[in-house]
Amino acid sequence: MKRQFFAAMTAVFVFLSTTAFGMDVRVIERNGDVYITGDDLPDSILIEGVVDGMVRISGRNTGPFGLWPTLINGSRSPIAVEVDGDLIVDLGEGGDDVEIRDVYLFNSLRSNITLEFGRSADSVRADNVMCSGNFKINMGSGSDVVESYGIVAREVRYLHGAGGAYFHTLDVHASRFEINTGSGDDGIYLANIFTTRLEVFLGSGNDSASLARGIEGDRYSVIDGGTGYDKRLWPVVGLQGRPARF
Repeated sequence: MKRQFFAAMTAVFVFLSTTAFGMDVRVIERNGDVYITGDDLPDSILIEGVVDGMVRISGRNTGPFGLWPTLINGSRSPIAVEVDGDLIVDLGEGGDDVEIRDVYLFNSLRSNITLEFGRSADSVRADNVMCSGNFKINMGSGSDVVESYGIVAREVRYLHGAGGAYFHTLDVHASRFEINTGSGDDGIYLANIFTTRLEVFLGSGNDSASLARGIEGDRYSVIDGGTGYDKRLWPVVGLQGRPARF
């Protein structure tokens, strides 16, 4: 009897998780730009390149025990769409998770990629992303995590508001690279950053910064630890511009 009751309750929970509590992400193409918007609940999506200028958006499970699906335009099926202009992702509130990988946007002279988040604990993993314009991640506020590997763009900017954030970044090629972590106890790890303008602002809080190998800011660089008791570790030489302040 207990086994039947448990099975029935499990079936009801799965049904509710996959219907009434399904997270919904909308994908809209407008004048060549592609907008991906979320709701106020936790969303989890994968954005992956299909061919140059085209991406496929898939929903992933989230919530308790990973039973709540993220639907794409109300469906479990992924959607492929061509991006002739910008790719804009705004998942709103909720603890959201985005992975973007193998994306190449060169259909226009200036295709930008923007990821925006709200005030919850969000996470981003960007792997092998290239575009003809700018690449920006704005994490909003909350305990956020950003991992990025192999980013090529005109400008690369990682922004964060209040709350502790961690940025782990390898292999960036851009004319300008900026990290601004805002307030809170934040941490950053940078390696293989090739840019003519390097800007790191850690804001207030007890922060930790590790600038490892291959950091090049050959025209202008500023590393500002802001207020608080900060830790720094970098075997970096040859940076030009305003000296680091901690």
